[in-house]
Amino acid sequence: MAYEPGSKAAALIKDMSAKQLSISHFSAPDDDVTGTPQDWVEGLLYFMIRENYVVFAQSTTVRSIQLEHHLTWLLTQNVASPVIVTLSDRAPRDVEQLIRTNHVKSVFIGGSLISADQEGLSTDKVDRQSVKLAGPMLDAVKATLGGQQFRWLDGLDGNLEAKLELTFKRDTTTEAQKLLDNLAVALRHVEGVDTDLVLANGQKIAHDRLRLITSLSMDATDGVPNVSSVFESMYGWLKSLANTGQL
Repeated sequence: MAYEPGSKAAALIKDMSAKQLSISHFSAPDDDVTGTPQDWVEGLLYFMIRENYVVFAQSTTVRSIQLEHHLTWLLTQNVASPVIVTLSDRAPRDVEQLIRTNHVKSVFIGGSLISADQEGLSTDKVDRQSVKLAGPMLDAVKATLGGQQFRWLDGLDGNLEAKLELTFKRDTTTEAQKLLDNLAVALRHVEGVDTDLVLANGQKIAHDRLRLITSLSMDATDGVPNVSSVFESMYGWLKSLANTGQL
């Protein structure tokens, strides 16, 4: 979970007659039984480990990279040599076999051109000019333009999209085809972009088929997931993947 000691939550004062809506901030109440101070939790990530497979339900604030950092810290506490944990998205086995059998003709990488880097930003109001811009698509465009300067902030709220295609015109070499196939499999790991494939036989594979993801129904109270329901759902999904030969 992610939380900041002493942080306050923002709440909207719903006065529909007001010309300007007000925002109030308040601290988490003390525990009703012990009186112990509490802090608001900004995000939760639930995970389950079975052998070398990890299943997790992530939130907007706490994602797989935070889990990697936590596991790296945890496993490095009592060992002399450093341990680095890296999680790899698993492609469904049937999709990976399609890629290897039919080979890739085109790889399309797309996503938002510009986004704000939220790392290290506080919950206080941040001046727009001080926001750090980031994103893999922005980095690619900047590299293409060389040292030319542009007001990238002007596009921050403009929903600008970028798309990159990797392909060949008529035919290619065996080594280059293998490289393109490997790139197609590896690019699904990149955060902040969507990867779509077109195989040599014309079949299209959308980005949501390149990762083992699913939507599950879970019990929740006041918007907070029930822990036992979360783990039952994750276990059931992992078991179904094993039974269908995807693992």
